[in-house]
Amino acid sequence: MDLHQLSIITLLFLVAVGDGSKLYVSCIAFRDPVDEDIAEAYGIPLNTYADKCICLVSRSPCFRVLCDTLEEIFSICFSPTGSQ
Repeated sequence: MDLHQLSIITLLFLVAVGDGSKLYVSCIAFRDPVDEDIAEAYGIPLNTYADKCICLVSRSPCFRVLCDTLEEIFSICFSPTGSQ
């Protein structure tokens, strides 16, 4: 696995809703290896990576909490070492 495949990108942005309210969005984007059984079922070459993104949306301006939560979700679900 090369460094490009391990890259994790965190995105933060604010969305203005039509009623004037605001939504605070935090996303974490990363590349994840495609499981062998999935690759086989869909005819995808082995050692292929899928682009994935997890987003959290809040009405509360708490970007740090959103980022920390996303990092924990990533660690639990996608990191080979699990939660620290």
